[in-house]
Amino acid sequence: MTATENTTRTHGRVVAPPQPSVAVEAPSPDREIAAAIVASDVNGVAAAFDRYAQELYVYSRSRLAVPAEAAGAVQDTFLVAWSEVRRLHQPGRLRPWLFAVARNECHRLLRTGMRAAPAGAMDDTVQLATLTEQAELRAMVAAALAGLDPMEREIGELNLRHGLRGADLAAVLGVPAKQADALAARARADLESSLRTPPTVGSARQPSLAGLLGMLVAPTLPNGMRDRIVALAADPSPDAAAHPTMAGSAPGIAPITVLNGVRRFSGV
Repeated sequence: MTATENTTRTHGRVVAPPQPSVAVEAPSPDREIAAAIVASDVNGVAAAFDRYAQELYVYSRSRLAVPAEAAGAVQDTFLVAWSEVRRLHQPGRLRPWLFAVARNECHRLLRTGMRAAPAGAMDDTVQLATLTEQAELRAMVAAALAGLDPMEREIGELNLRHGLRGADLAAVLGVPAKQADALAARARADLESSLRTPPTVGSARQPSLAGLLGMLVAPTLPNGMRDRIVALAADPSPDAAAHPTMAGSAPGIAPITVLNGVRRFSGV
């Protein structure tokens, strides 16, 4: 059919048929952040911090007993991102990559003798100021987490508290997706069995496992961390370049060693 034929007449006027709308995909915030970092724009690392620092700190506190060491792991995570994000093959998946870097930083600190977080404790995440029904739930969840082995506890945190699943969880753990799904399913099953009494909130129905972990009080980011990271990233001096992470000499910079060194994570 020609363009002339593909028309209709309305009151003597030739009217072209409506054109199909073309969906324009919105730019991914992660892509924009990664692009800014690659372009050496410190606003990129600041945006990454604003978007992900809190949950990375929560995760790091679940791995490391000393809050200052967890804060150091988060700081180094963003400095690794500043210097290494160009290696990320899929910039739209910045979040799981940052979790993989944070996991590596925590493991590096543990290998140097830093204390692991007590099972189910995370000091400031389970302090209960008032013995309320929700406080009892938090204590129950903390005790259930303490009943898991360290690997299951970590996977339960990543999967349920931080919502990492499928390919994203696999990328963080450095294992095939099917194995990550199986590990997450086992961690969920063991956590459910550890919660011997099905928890409820008042007359409400039993919360989901993710909802229960969400009841744990999140630790607060240390003051000034954002400014320190931005200042280190922006500082071109030799002293800043000598920082182990910035210099690329810290163990495990991408490609990142993960999960007992069996595989290496070279970017999601």
